[in-house]
Amino acid sequence: MLPLVLVSRDRKQINTYIRDLLKKNYSKAEIHEYRPDPNNITIDQIREITGIFKYASKIRKVIIIYDFETAKAEAQNAFLKTLEDSSEKAQFILVTGDINSLLPTVLSRCFVNKLTLESTIIGQYDFTLSVSKLMESVTLKKRDKGESLVECDRMIGLFRSRLIHQDLKDTTSFLKLPEIIKEVIRVRQYIEKNNINPQLGLDHLIIFIKTRLL
Repeated sequence: MLPLVLVSRDRKQINTYIRDLLKKNYSKAEIHEYRPDPNNITIDQIREITGIFKYASKIRKVIIIYDFETAKAEAQNAFLKTLEDSSEKAQFILVTGDINSLLPTVLSRCFVNKLTLESTIIGQYDFTLSVSKLMESVTLKKRDKGESLVECDRMIGLFRSRLIHQDLKDTTSFLKLPEIIKEVIRVRQYIEKNNINPQLGLDHLIIFIKTRLL
């Protein structure tokens, strides 16, 4: 499941959104909530979250971390491995009032939802980014190397999530997803090693994905 970052300083708005989200999609899930202890999300709390996945379980889990901007870089870095290794086992929801305090490596692995009055109506987030919306965001401006790597990570996260939750009856789309993921990883490696112009790499991926899915 693609991790979700909720951005809002309105606590009532956040609570309403999460309540409706859980009611619609996770009525039978095991809910774990974490808040700053006392002023920060700590490494000990991150370790506690990691421990939740120590033993196999068929029960769906939702991990909600409030005020995630209070987590220092050390704690956020420690959380990355759990975010990567356990996102298939749980829905992570990171709540923040300051998105700029989150590390790019965390954001690149998440779907970011900046809450507005309208977005508190459940259904605005369906756990998978729209491919068309992703392609549109990539083409909005030229990207440098760092930004291009982040966009590649977003694509990998999106299509990996689609692959996990894809309806097996849709064999055409299902068979194309591994091919797309491999191509994004290949282009990302070229960009990282400076073997290709970052923007040209993204342009190639846009064409590659559109010819296969859109």
